[in-house]
Amino acid sequence: MKKISPYLRLLVQQDGYINKGDYIYKEQDGYLITILESVNSQARQAIVSFYNAVESEAASHSLVDFVQQYKKQYKLTAVSLTPNGICLAFYDPKKITAFLPVLLPEMKALGLKGTGTCCRCGKPLDAVGQVALLGNCVAHVHTDCFQEAVSAFTSELQIQQYEPKHYMLGTMGAFLGGLVGAIPWLIVFLLGYVSGWLGIAIAWGANKGYQIAGGKNGKGKAPILILMVVLSVFVSQFMGYWIGIAISGWEGSILDIPYAIFATLFIDSEFASQYLRDLLMSLLFSGFGIWWVFRTVKLENPAKNLHYEILNDQKTF
Repeated sequence: MKKISPYLRLLVQQDGYINKGDYIYKEQDGYLITILESVNSQARQAIVSFYNAVESEAASHSLVDFVQQYKKQYKLTAVSLTPNGICLAFYDPKKITAFLPVLLPEMKALGLKGTGTCCRCGKPLDAVGQVALLGNCVAHVHTDCFQEAVSAFTSELQIQQYEPKHYMLGTMGAFLGGLVGAIPWLIVFLLGYVSGWLGIAIAWGANKGYQIAGGKNGKGKAPILILMVVLSVFVSQFMGYWIGIAISGWEGSILDIPYAIFATLFIDSEFASQYLRDLLMSLLFSGFGIWWVFRTVKLENPAKNLHYEILNDQKTF
């Protein structure tokens, strides 16, 4: 079992949560509560499951409006509805246990169905109900409803796998997006500085361009994005020198500047050394963007982020 963080371990010891490695959960005041951590462990998510369907849609949105007024007080960074409940992201994890006594009575007042009700169909669990992990949320569910959820999830993955997306289109989009993302980098470079954090802007642009162009999600995505980040650094630095020379009193045609740069690299060792130093420094700082690529692609993998399983914890109703 995966080792949980000290904070989650404390909740297991003091508040009776059940430890499942990647997450913990427990029943409180008629609702199942799941707590998990983000990848960078700088935020915690508390997900309270309830029957969230068309008949309770208005109540669900009323609940979101209710929570919004407490965002500042309880240091909430995000509030959103999931298919099986409400997801709350906390900047300060200590606020989770403080906020639940405020949240759960309001859920009851709004008539939102919790434990004892199947989170998929909304019908009572008259006999033995299954406790299941649905995506990232622990909830009560009928066995048949659970199988339907798994089938729907499997079908969604298959659709994603067979979508008409291509690495080539994604590569083109990533290159154009990387160039757009390199504009802030280029401006800072012209001012005589190199910013490592702006490497993330290049990576973000490459990733967005990849998505817009219909790039395929697969093992090839990360290498493509990394290559486009590096290529964007090469291009942006060359453009930086081009623009810098053009605005520094160049008397000829600006179209002659690229040839002048290449020629000078071979005949002027001092210029070549300066150019290579700037390039190496830029590539070094582009590591921030490469790190961001790895992190983002990992989070985008649906197979790693969504899990459906019956837990070995049954509850009799």
